[in-house]
Amino acid sequence: MHEIGVDVETSVVIDAGEFESLLHPSEYADWPPAPELSVILRHLWCRKEAALKAFGVGLSVAPERCAVGPSSLSWQGVLIDGLGGAQVRSVDIPFDAALSVAVLGAEGPDCAVFRG
Repeated sequence: MHEIGVDVETSVVIDAGEFESLLHPSEYADWPPAPELSVILRHLWCRKEAALKAFGVGLSVAPERCAVGPSSLSWQGVLIDGLGGAQVRSVDIPFDAALSVAVLGAEGPDCAVFRG
């Protein structure tokens, strides 16, 4: 049994003044040009929220403490400063939104994603 967190985002609007307070220092490098930034931020934010939900803390923990890495359809290790480790993955969905799932622990669960 795993503690899980799930998040779906259809859009994310982030004010330029808030940008740095949302990112872990490891997430600052190599940002793309502005037109692609909103899609990348939507997926990044979705993974952050899913991971924080798995820990049961939601946004009571500052998002910059959570390094989730790039979007991936396989399980990726996540370290949240002061909380520990989890695994997070993006889920490919057939509409313009981001969907992420996170589980606590060192390994992601054995599971498959099916399309109906």
